[in-house]
Amino acid sequence: MDQQDIHYALDKQVPDMKNRGFTIGTSCGQIDIAPGWMADRLAEHLTRALQCELLYLERARHHAVNGTAQLGSDSHGN
Repeated sequence: MDQQDIHYALDKQVPDMKNRGFTIGTSCGQIDIAPGWMADRLAEHLTRALQCELLYLERARHHAVNGTAQLGSDSHGN
């Protein structure tokens, strides 16, 4: 995901997850999450993960612009 994708997800998709529920697709089938406490909780976790990814991308861009060493590929959990 790039920064634009993350901002869109945080602004539009994650709130929609809370309001309307969502489906998680896997190779073994799908998991339907109805609106309610579980959708709220999963959306909150996703918000934190996306914010961490956004911070990582912004730091990497800052380091690239300033000519400093690149961040390691696993420094943000990958």
